[in-house]
Amino acid sequence: MKLKLLNFLFAFVLCLSCTAQDEDDSVKINTQKITRSEGLNNAFTDLVFFDNQWFLSYRESDKHALGLDGIVKILTSSDGINWSVIREFKEDNLDLRDAMFAINGDKLMAYVHGSRYEGTNLVMFKDFKSDYTKEKGWNDLQNVLLDKRKDYTSKIEGNQAWPWKITWYKGKAYSFAYGKDSFFDFYTSSNGLNFQNMFFDQNIKGIPTEATLEIDSKGVFYVLSRRDDGGAIIGKSTNSGSTFEWFGEIPIYSFGGPDFVFYKDGLLVSGRENHKVILGYYDLTTNEYKKLYTLKSAGDCSYPGMVLKNDILWISYYSGHENKSGTSIYLSRIDLTTLTF
Repeated sequence: MKLKLLNFLFAFVLCLSCTAQDEDDSVKINTQKITRSEGLNNAFTDLVFFDNQWFLSYRESDKHALGLDGIVKILTSSDGINWSVIREFKEDNLDLRDAMFAINGDKLMAYVHGSRYEGTNLVMFKDFKSDYTKEKGWNDLQNVLLDKRKDYTSKIEGNQAWPWKITWYKGKAYSFAYGKDSFFDFYTSSNGLNFQNMFFDQNIKGIPTEATLEIDSKGVFYVLSRRDDGGAIIGKSTNSGSTFEWFGEIPIYSFGGPDFVFYKDGLLVSGRENHKVILGYYDLTTNEYKKLYTLKSAGDCSYPGMVLKNDILWISYYSGHENKSGTSIYLSRIDLTTLTF
């Protein structure tokens, strides 16, 4: 009996210490609630600073999935505090989500994914792109097409896979895409609308899915990918994506909505861990991961957008921790100089 009591007290103290670390008052952070509509599922954010203004995207529906067809909203702000809706996207009989921003030189665009269901059965993938200009704002959605995988018969209409996030580098667009049957391929495009499959075998275990790709100042491609049956993995390519070396891991099972930015000698990473939105750091010199902070969040949450400006990390995400029902969009500003790396 004494042993059980001691074990309980030890676990209780450990829990308290974890909570204190997650809510460390020495970390300078300001968090703003962007949406306040009770009962709606506001989710799947992205964030970018372009042409001296902020853009934030999210998807609105009544459920995370299998509810009303989602619509995408793009907000803008000059100061990161006061926000207004600048564009909404909707498509008949398509559930829109994951409007991800991409920059190609002096051009800003957003890529939007659409899925169609018959009951609970997924029957179509369809993808789109919208371009932004200061004079005209965001134009209408254009179709984005992925070419077919060799020797593969798709079980759905439209695109065989979902290009979750697209990155431009030297006039070309790149993206990992995933789908049914553990489909996970790498694509490239010269016009940002028609993507060619590079047809190489990733041979990755653990069911890789959502993947964020960024290119460093030396032209090295880095990718952080969620695995639905394992920890998130980190890869790199020194030949513009012809081959990837998978060398690192974030030890978080099914790391939901992974994103990262380069910082110092490593990667600042964010996503969902145990129904919380976390910020971590992966040191590329030591190949070691460290959890830095847990943002106020709970339940259905995550899918951050990240922008780094002068040691301040701006991070958008969604969470339901303050809602009786549904989820809301949040924007946090974290002073990285107050974190211990």
